[in-house]
Amino acid sequence: MGSKYLRQMTPAISENAQILVNLWKAKMEKAEANDATCFSCEDDFKYATLDAILSATIGKSAAAVENAISEIARSDPVVDEYGGATFHLRSLPICDAVIYLFKSIGDTVSLPPTITYIYQQYLRWTPTFKKNYKTAVDTIN
Repeated sequence: MGSKYLRQMTPAISENAQILVNLWKAKMEKAEANDATCFSCEDDFKYATLDAILSATIGKSAAAVENAISEIARSDPVVDEYGGATFHLRSLPICDAVIYLFKSIGDTVSLPPTITYIYQQYLRWTPTFKKNYKTAVDTIN
């Protein structure tokens, strides 16, 4: 990526970062209301990354972080004995699809090339792969 492209993408990156901050504010308020002192943010980075990549590549976000914000209002976190809040939020189908597709690629990287090819050909015909691939293509188009 050149500096000109990055300058053009700065507004989208800034907007996605602000939406992530808004998610954390919503989580913080909900966590404090449930006597928690901190919260898990692992999935937040997955959602923000997906939104940023789609914004930068195809010009539209998946709105995964916005979805998480709306899910926060409807959820009650589980607070552990250390005061950590974990939110169990429903993710968008595109998030689940991308995670599945990347995992299926990762499953084959340590295999010999011939077995990798056979596995990929087999995988292409499974209903789960077809469903997730269709979700990803439909989102991009």
